[in-house]
Amino acid sequence: MEPERRDEWAARVVAWHHRDPLALRVTPQQVEALGWLDLPFAGEGARRSWRAVFSEQVLPGVSTRRVAAWARRHGQESRPETGELPLHQVAIERRLVRADDRAVVLWVGRATLQTPAGPVEVLLDSRPGGAVLGRRRAGCRAAPRP
Repeated sequence: MEPERRDEWAARVVAWHHRDPLALRVTPQQVEALGWLDLPFAGEGARRSWRAVFSEQVLPGVSTRRVAAWARRHGQESRPETGELPLHQVAIERRLVRADDRAVVLWVGRATLQTPAGPVEVLLDSRPGGAVLGRRRAGCRAAPRP
């Protein structure tokens, strides 16, 4: 991955995390484990009608259904230039594939943000400035009222 893209992804993850005012404060240097994820889909017609044919939980705390909906909106159909970045291929659940289905793979970026409260895994739209999906780590919460 070119340094510019790596920097853009890291900055985007940090900006996304900081949108929650209670989230831990993080820096781009804490973003690591950048890579690509391919998600298998099947179906005919418009992208919004494609069905996810995977059951692997690719993001902790985020349902497979939500990941699939997000990937249909933000994933790219063409295989990215992976360069030195690792690629994780999500297994196809054959029982979810019908005989007349057209197989499609959507590609998304993947990164891990290391925080003192534990890692935050996220998915990224590969386009500059694109969307991020994940669960933020909160810093401190206000004390409950008595």
